[in-house]
Amino acid sequence: MQSARIHSKLTWAAMLILSVAIFLGLAGCGGNNSSSTTTSNNNPTPGSTNTGGTGTTGGTNTGGTGSGGTGSGTTGAGTTTSATDITGTIVDSQTGKPIAGTVIIDLEAPAPGDYVTVAEVAADANGKFTFANVAAGKPYAVVISASAGENYYLPTIIAGGGTGAPDSAPWGHAMAITPGTNLGTIGVSPATSTVPVGVPVTSQNAAGQATPVTVQFTLRELVTDWVFTIPWAITPAPSVTTGPDPSCNAGTDCAAAQLTIPAMNTVYAPYNPNGMSFSTDTSYDLNIVGAAFVPGSQTATCSPQQNASTLSNITPGQKLTAASLDFKGCQ
Repeated sequence: MQSARIHSKLTWAAMLILSVAIFLGLAGCGGNNSSSTTTSNNNPTPGSTNTGGTGTTGGTNTGGTGSGGTGSGTTGAGTTTSATDITGTIVDSQTGKPIAGTVIIDLEAPAPGDYVTVAEVAADANGKFTFANVAAGKPYAVVISASAGENYYLPTIIAGGGTGAPDSAPWGHAMAITPGTNLGTIGVSPATSTVPVGVPVTSQNAAGQATPVTVQFTLRELVTDWVFTIPWAITPAPSVTTGPDPSCNAGTDCAAAQLTIPAMNTVYAPYNPNGMSFSTDTSYDLNIVGAAFVPGSQTATCSPQQNASTLSNITPGQKLTAASLDFKGCQ
């Protein structure tokens, strides 16, 4: 009887040891969760080399069986870029920190020739932006505007290469900005001052009678031999609605828009994931384009719907008044 009890205790102890061994073995089976990161040597100062580049995908994560689970990886520069997205991060070139204000980024493509906006997004509080589900096959450019309170930053253009892209200097050496590209960290420089611009607007119908319209404004800038849209560094974008006023010409409604633009020229660079050198054009010429809509709607009105006024050789300290945008044939 005593021998049977000893045998029973030994059997129970062996089972306990085996259970502990199995438990410890399972605890060690959760896979090797490794991830790779890409470090960009970014000098975010226009006029010097600014290294961006496409982030690399996180390393392979092998999860264990059963309770081991599946690990998670990270992408280059801490940003996930899917195969259909274009991403990046905008910082102040002097501080290297995100801008505490408004950062607007346009994705543009030739249509053909001059560039038009395909999509527009705002950067988040960390300066990060994403253009999601970007169609392949276009020579994209990214155009950045930013402001912090009353302080503006120089608009910044990064133009990619590819079929249909500018092939003249300096754009001829640009590499393509394609879906899946992480542009890395892009520094934008503060503008030393701004320039106020007054834009008179009038409107009338086909019978020559006063009729109100809402005019939304767009900035278009000639950079080297190509025209780009420069996003406004404020939201919402500026607009004005005409109405009766003693100052209006006979048979018109009128208004006077007050716009603010940076007093210094846009900086630009051809895209290169290994580093970009920013330049400025010798002249600063802007087109202020107004598009007329029925007030309170996005219904186009007037014929033609758009009018433009050109400002040339803009310099700090000026106070400008653009030529009047006169809309006729409005509904």
